[in-house]
Parts: sequence; C-alpha cells; structure tokens
Amino acid sequence: ITAWIFDNGKLFTAGKGVDGHLGDNVDRGGNEVESRTPVQISTGITNWANVFGGKGDHVFAITEDGHLYNWGTSIEGIVGNGTQNQNLRVPTRVGTDTDWAKVAMSGEHAVGLKTDGTIYCTGNGGNGATGQGNESNISTWAQVGTDTDWCHITAGTQMCGALKTNGKMYRWGNGNNGRSGNGNNVSASVPTQVGTDTDWYDMAASTVGWVAIKVNGTAYAWGANVQGQLGINNVLDTSVPTQIGSLDT
Repeated sequence: ITAWIFDNGKLFTAGKGVDGHLGDNVDRGGNEVESRTPVQISTGITNWANVFGGKGDHVFAITEDGHLYNWGTSIEGIVGNGTQNQNLRVPTRVGTDTDWAKVAMSGEHAVGLKTDGTIYCTGNGGNGATGQGNESNISTWAQVGTDTDWCHITAGTQMCGALKTNGKMYRWGNGNNGRSGNGNNVSASVPTQVGTDTDWYDMAASTVGWVAIKVNGTAYAWGANVQGQLGINNVLDTSVPTQIGSLDT
C-alpha cells in the first residue's frame, strides 16, 4: 500500500485493496484487487498531517489536531482499539487522545510517539516487542515505561527502537542474530539502551537488523547479515553497532 497527503490535507492511497487496505470503503472480498491509480479517502476529513504505512496490511494516519486513525487488517490487535482481528475499510479513530505525533509499525505490532515525549505500543508482544515487560499481545495502546524524553521511534519484526532527546539509543523485542546491539542475542521486553553513546541522531529497523546514524553523519548497522545486507563488507552477523564505511564515503 502506498499512501500520501497533498498540500490541501487530502489523503490518497494506491495498491492492494483486499480487506479494506485502501481505506476507501470498497468491499473487494478476499480477492487481491488493486488500485493502480490514486484513490481519495473520502471521510470528510481534509486536515490529514501524517500517514504511516508500508509494513503489513494496515495504515495509520494522524490529523493536524493530533487524532490517530487506522484502517486495514487488524492482526494481533495492532489497530489498538480493543479488537484482535478486525478489518477496517475506512479510517477509524483510535481512542480520543489528541496528542499523537508519529507511528511506526511492523506487520503485527506498532509503536506510537506523543507530543509530550511518551511512547506507546499495541499488538503482538512476541519477544517483548510491545515493551510491557512480558510477551503478551495487547489490543489497546499501552505506555512503554514512564519516560517523557523520547523523540524518535521505529519498528521492525518483533522489535522496536527509540531515541531520546539526550542522544541515547534504546531497543526492545527480538535480540536474535545480534539484534540486541549489546554484544549478545538476548531479547528484551522493556527499553534497553544500546551501548553508552549519546550522539545518535536517527535509527531504523528492518526485518532482521538495524541501521543508525550519528550526529556527525557516520552510519552503523547490526543484526543478521547472511546476505551482506548490513553493508559492513562481510556476511557475518554482528551484535554491536558497526560502522558502515567511513565518514567520507
């Protein structure tokens, strides 16, 4: 699914349309019917601010006034509205909060950042991916810890990552194949700092690994590397952030 917002605040989608993925309220049944041209999401809302999709069969979007909406397939409670498996064919508001800033997701769980610097998770808790100190699935958004200084979030398969305003980097969830970033393969069910550095600027999760950038522009990667996807000039898994090339490359 591809989704984008125009300057006038209108929201459009294109791609696979099964189970309400496009959000246009068209019942396509179980057929893999697609839209190869943009489809406007006509819900009367014209103040969309951000849209988040591309992983799994669902989309999140936030309006300019901080309302959170979702549509598509709700696997393992990822919608966050109290249901486990429900297909939503139109954007459906999640809760009543008006302070959502960003959402990141994998196929079965999601992490959200609010304007007050708090983070929340919902969905599949396998390997501790929802940051609740356990591996239980949850179908409503639950706060991760109590800290209020988070500034960036990302999500991969059964894992999440986040940065704090002080430049520290954290992750939780699946730690296999070095994904922990701390020299081991240990999964974590609560946010766990990666190393001790305080100059991280950005991070992103994939299916089996991570990439992160420091404030000086250097890039690092860690996790599974069987096909050389980490870009560190070998095919060995690495369990600590390892620099990709040099600063001038």
